[in-house]
Amino acid sequence: MAPVGDNRHTSAVTAADGGRVLPSWSELVAILLSEPKPAVSGACRNTADGTVTRFLHDGDRSWLLDDGRRSLVTDGDTTVYVERDRITRYHNRYVYALPDPQALIHPRLLSGLATAEGMVAERTVLEDRPALVAEAMAGRGGATLRIVADEATGMIMSLREASQPGAEVRIEGLEVGAVIDPGTFTWSHGVDEEVWDG
Repeated sequence: MAPVGDNRHTSAVTAADGGRVLPSWSELVAILLSEPKPAVSGACRNTADGTVTRFLHDGDRSWLLDDGRRSLVTDGDTTVYVERDRITRYHNRYVYALPDPQALIHPRLLSGLATAEGMVAERTVLEDRPALVAEAMAGRGGATLRIVADEATGMIMSLREASQPGAEVRIEGLEVGAVIDPGTFTWSHGVDEEVWDG
């Protein structure tokens, strides 16, 4: 790929895109950082370590996450985290124990994204959804990131370092919909943290 430039304040047109105007990097960042996100479900695959995390999310703070070894359920105020025979409940604490899907659905959680330099390269289709492909200088050591973003929702569908094409975090089987009644957690007493060992 070409080196990352900065079309932060300009829009680009590519012949491969049928002459349609691409958003500028600044416009894409605004889409990525926009909130709220819609309710979604699907799976997040990390090809570097082979994990697949299934998720259900209300678009706000409620999550159900499960990677086969660990599970997390939260409404944003109370979190229950299960790993092997250990169950931990956190009260008044939001926990990012399985960060891949959370950061892709809410890109504002990605460190340095708001100040990164980048450019939008092209449009594509991923998971049957219109998407934008961009490159950005971000992360530790200024790594060049390849981002494929869902154009309608601002969620990241695929993220990888440009120098490591085999190491990717991506969303699969994305379903976008509405949560009718996400429910809430109710606990009989309010402690900061409880741990049960099986």
